[in-house]
Amino acid sequence: MTLPVNFDSMGVDAILNDWLTALTEEGVEAVVVLGPVPTGTRDDREVLAVHPPRFVGAALALAQSQDFGACWRDSDAPLVAWQDISKAAGDAGNRWRRLWLAHGQRTVVRVAFPLPAGRAFECFMFSPRHLS
Repeated sequence: MTLPVNFDSMGVDAILNDWLTALTEEGVEAVVVLGPVPTGTRDDREVLAVHPPRFVGAALALAQSQDFGACWRDSDAPLVAWQDISKAAGDAGNRWRRLWLAHGQRTVVRVAFPLPAGRAFECFMFSPRHLS
């Protein structure tokens, strides 16, 4: 899976940097935006943006996972959810959680923006803080 090559990454990077600056007080240290693969299935997602760029490997692992995917959207799951990622990091198929934990991140907040055909744009914000 590769990042799209035809968008203005400087502009996106600046926007995400401003967003992280605004969320610093809340402890957010990373932002990932996933979107549907236009020619893929409902389960296929790709990384549209990640900031800071050092988290790209962990973001790609998140996009490749089934977590928060089509099954999540088919249930009555909320559009906004938070999770302590350390609780399920040892489970099989949770490589993305282990990668984020290795970067010192403990909590993820996910916000979904539903699209037609059971797809969604997903924004993930990561923090080393434990949210309660």
